[in-house]
Amino acid sequence: MHSVRVRGIYSTALSYILSEMGFRIVQPSDTIRERLGLEYLKESPEVDIVDTDGHNGIRVKGLENGVEKIQDTLRDVLYPSIFRRYPLYMNGIYKGVVKEIDYSKRAFFVDIGEEIGFLPFRSVDSVEELDVNQEVLVQVKEMPKGKMKAVLTTQLSVPGKYAVLISDGSVRVSKKIRDQSEIERLRKLGEVMKKNWGILWRTAAEGKEVSELVSELQELENEVTRMLKLAKEKEAPCLIRGDERVVEIEFTKESKEILDEIRRKVAPTVAGHHKYKSLERDLSPVVDFAERILRRVPDIEREISEELRKVYWERITPGRNLVIEHVKLNGEVIHLGRFGKIIDVRENEVTIRREIRGQGIYDGISVPIEEGDYAETTFSEGAWYYRTKYYDKDGNLKGEYFNINTPIEISPWRVRYIDLEIDLARTADGEIEVLDEDKIVEYREKGFITDYIFKRALETVEYLKKRLRGDLHQGEGEESHRADT
Repeated sequence: MHSVRVRGIYSTALSYILSEMGFRIVQPSDTIRERLGLEYLKESPEVDIVDTDGHNGIRVKGLENGVEKIQDTLRDVLYPSIFRRYPLYMNGIYKGVVKEIDYSKRAFFVDIGEEIGFLPFRSVDSVEELDVNQEVLVQVKEMPKGKMKAVLTTQLSVPGKYAVLISDGSVRVSKKIRDQSEIERLRKLGEVMKKNWGILWRTAAEGKEVSELVSELQELENEVTRMLKLAKEKEAPCLIRGDERVVEIEFTKESKEILDEIRRKVAPTVAGHHKYKSLERDLSPVVDFAERILRRVPDIEREISEELRKVYWERITPGRNLVIEHVKLNGEVIHLGRFGKIIDVRENEVTIRREIRGQGIYDGISVPIEEGDYAETTFSEGAWYYRTKYYDKDGNLKGEYFNINTPIEISPWRVRYIDLEIDLARTADGEIEVLDEDKIVEYREKGFITDYIFKRALETVEYLKKRLRGDLHQGEGEESHRADT
């Protein structure tokens, strides 16, 4: 089975899931080794799992087969999650064509076949030598996200198990190798063995026989020779070398609750552990302290969890500003209206008011935006939708908009959810319209959303249509459109 290295705030739960499914956990932390009873395997991983930048999900990166198997495994367990598979190869080497030079952004825009990538001047050895329509060999340094293009570099690398050949010609040693005699041994071997490309020794090279290291270096040199030959023969734009895939898994409120339950099997875990760790980072020490208490007194988990929840919600008070973190299915994050002011807080529910700026037409209700307009939006923790009411300056209702989304997470500073594209609107005179139903179908076909999320989204739309038409009694069906809180 494939080897995987896991890092980040979800590492305990994910390591448990993957080890139970037969994956080999390599380079585990001391804490993970103790919790799961793992031995320490120093070898380089075939797949790496790390937190995404906002800590609300993970990035699975590595050999294509390994990434696919891990994705399939986690899709079964963490079915309320969003799965983004990128068409480009991470660290893939492409023969591209310069399409544009943007001096204001200090970058080239390079066609690499799958898309137009962003090549900063600082990532090019000699900016003056590149011009429009010129071919260039580039490597994907950062994957595209939302409206952001893939970031490219001309400083190439070809990884192996123990070493990485690097085009800058230098010899370096992994910072995780601390033994000075070993650092010196590897550095000297690198200086002797390097040819046109330099060498970066990986952590797994520590203590390995010279013959084994030399054998891999020779294989990597042959790979570079083959790659450069292929680059001369093939017509741009095209892929030259790629074996490393990336899947980004965005966790919803329900996903984090599943991870809480799994973590609880091997370590004391308060309810909301992963929500607090991802959304309210300054609460992390408090969570750690609470769970240290639970190690000694496990029977008070319910009481400790309830006290933490109270502390969390006591920080959400009227008059504060709240950011609406509207996450698109493609990974783009939009902060709607930048800030809304809290005007009401109830049990697991918050209402904010936003002053509407700008010009145009309101989506769905098809009325113009006018000076003095404002919106009131109510968010309920765990709900699969939220409602926004739009008013004119005199307080007259202009229409309502219902956003369909993954279960809402509320923190003292922000409201977060993943937009599922399909929405519903009602005009001031009661006309109801479902919007963008084709988009959620498209994302389901791409594999971004699971059958579970697709079904729940459509059920929520049907529930809202019945409710707005008056076909339901007060409160009927409401609980089925709210995740457990």
